[in-house]
Amino acid sequence: MDKATFENNLKIATEQVIIIAKAWVINEFPPSYRYFVYPNCSNDEGYGPVRKDEERFPQDSELGVIGPIEIMEVANFLWRYGRIPQWINLFPRNVDEQHTFFNLICCGRFVGASRRLYHEKGGVPPFNCLGPDMPPSWSPNDVEKFDLNQFKV
Repeated sequence: MDKATFENNLKIATEQVIIIAKAWVINEFPPSYRYFVYPNCSNDEGYGPVRKDEERFPQDSELGVIGPIEIMEVANFLWRYGRIPQWINLFPRNVDEQHTFFNLICCGRFVGASRRLYHEKGGVPPFNCLGPDMPPSWSPNDVEKFDLNQFKV
């Protein structure tokens, strides 16, 4: 996947996440997006040896959370030598008056072959489009929307 396609898939996935979140939260979503990147969130030791068509960057674990950054900075950080994380979980974090913030939980295995990317069926690999974290008291029968910012870190 080239860098432009990766960035475009992130844009599409972001819009899908907003659609999901609107069903659950009362907040408005400003169209200025910022991302928090959590690198190396996979259990790569348990995954086995590095395959011929993948690369790992264990030093990313030392970086901690990166952000908030803009979409282009996300692409610059995660697209490496024609490889991207094998999967990325994307979900809304919080909002303020200017920005909508998202979390990107990233696999530590970077692959170049699209056949190795997760979430192909969703149409925006490698992104898994998720809804917001639910309140602790939430149940599947709840119909009342909640404030996304109650989880603000």
